Amino acid sequence: MIFCERLAKILSNHKWTVLDLWAWDGRYSIFCASFWNKVIALDNQSKESWLWPEYLQSHPNISFIKADLRELPDSILNWKYSLLLLLNVVPFLKKKFFLETLLPKLIELLEDGWVMVLSFFFSDDEIMSQNPLSSYTFDDFLDQKNFLIEYKEEMSHQENHAPIGSHTHHIGYIEIKKRC
Repeated sequence: MIFCERLAKILSNHKWTVLDLWAWDGRYSIFCASFWNKVIALDNQSKESWLWPEYLQSHPNISFIKADLRELPDSILNWKYSLLLLLNVVPFLKKKFFLETLLPKLIELLEDGWVMVLSFFFSDDEIMSQNPLSSYTFDDFLDQKNFLIEYKEEMSHQENHAPIGSHTHHIGYIEIKKRC
């Protein structure tokens, strides 16, 4: 969980209502809930490794919703959140769809002045040559009317897992604050 140090810094300042989009196995949801935050975790649960364990489904601070991020249900759209997480998600969405359709909709879900945290792969990420994913740069998030970039960091992260084996990710991490 490479973003936990930054998340801990954010989470230590307030009590948050967190929306963890494409929560996978719930690792960031659990991390946020450990700071006594209310967490809504959304995932389509399409892969066996992403299924939420039984014990997590009864966690008092986490509500799990099975849905696709590309078609957010009304139960998500009818609320405001103080923190949105899009960690390890953005590369799997078509760039035009994410930047022009989904991102503006997600910014509207944020309470005024609060934060969205997202990560993406740069075009030279090792995984990008093997998969048809969307690459980004920090420039893709500049000149937006409805949010400001509060913090950004470029990082490398070594992983070793099937089916790829050992590889290094070249990741962009951004904290976005909604303009009031």
